[in-house]
Formats: sequence, structure tokens, C-alpha cells
Amino acid sequence: MLAKMFRTIAVVLLICGLVICVSGCSTVKPVALDEEEVPYEIRELAEKRFSEPDCHPRKTEYYVWEPEGDGYFLIGIVEWESATISGYIFTDMIFGLFKETTDEEGNPVWTGRLHNGQGSTGFSPDGIAATASFSTHKFGADCWSEYAVGWVKNPKVTKIEVVQPENEGAVTFTAKIKNGFWWAGPYEWRRQHEMGNPKVYAYSKSGKVLYKVNFDRPSP
Repeated sequence: MLAKMFRTIAVVLLICGLVICVSGCSTVKPVALDEEEVPYEIRELAEKRFSEPDCHPRKTEYYVWEPEGDGYFLIGIVEWESATISGYIFTDMIFGLFKETTDEEGNPVWTGRLHNGQGSTGFSPDGIAATASFSTHKFGADCWSEYAVGWVKNPKVTKIEVVQPENEGAVTFTAKIKNGFWWAGPYEWRRQHEMGNPKVYAYSKSGKVLYKVNFDRPSP
């Protein structure tokens, strides 16, 4: 009888452990890179951008430094405080494509454009852009003149597409997904209202649309 009771307790504990694992493992947790993996010149760009008189950086972490064509694509997160808005911490994504070249003296030089934005575009039931936070939401997106980028912490998302309207149809860009982030591009931005705005679709393995973002207010 005692042995049966112990077996019952063991089964209950095993089930509870599985439940905790399932609930705890239901979110992809991006792992920050060793900052030394990102060239110093590019890290310096981020430091300068968030070292304005009104801006006080708190923490910078890099999550993607991935070969892209003849360069590398960067995605990071910067936490900063404003000198004029006390008690509030802002979170910006930084991203861009960078290529290593040489200057006139033959020294290695990294070139590229560093973008930043608060990455506050999420989704609402009707697909219109809504506020999202990297710390609390499983999906977010930001659309710029060259790239669309964002984070994806929902492990059910296996494919992300950015649909860019054109005069005679639409062009679809399939995003790359790595370490809890995604990016797509480069493309030529279309601002004409008759062409509509870009849309982002995140799909499950079965093809179900889990998230849809309509960029009704695109970034410059």
C-alpha cells in the first residue's frame, strides 16, 4: 500500500514537472551575443547614437550578427533613459547591414547604415499596427526604407513574410529568423498611397496566420 502511494506521488510530481516545462518553454528566449563578436566600429556607432544630451544609455545587447551577402546583418536592443522624461526606460532596436572595406591607406573600415526605432509595432485583431514591447510581447515588427525587422518569441512561428505592394501586384520577401529575431529585405520603399502599405504575416507550420501587421504608419 505504501509503495503504491509513493508511485502515485511520483507520477503526480512527474506530471507537474512536465506542465511547468511546457509552460516555461513556450517562449523563445533570445540569447545575447558576446559583444566582442560585433566589430568595435559598429558598437561605437550605437554608443554615439544614444549618447545625445537628452539620452542616457543603460544597456546595449546584440542578438544577431549574421552573414548577409557580402556583409553582415546586425540586430540589437538598447535600453535608455531620457533626461526630460524621468522614471521611464525606452527600448530601441538597432539594426542594419554592414560591409567591411578598406580606406585609402588600406586599413579595414566597416560601412553601412545603422537604423534604430522603438520597435513598438505589434498587432491588433484587425491587423492594424498597435503598441508592443520587446519585454512583454511575443511578436513585434518595424518597417523602414530598406528592411523590415522584429522579434519573434512564439515558437509556433516557422515562417514570416513581408508583402510589399507594387503597381502591378505585390512582391513577397521571406524573412530570415534567428535567435528570436527576424529580418527581411532589402527592398525599395513604396510610399504612394495607391500602392498601399507593407504587411507582415507570421505563419505556423500548418500555414495558419498567427500574426498580421499592417504598417499604416511606416517609419521614415
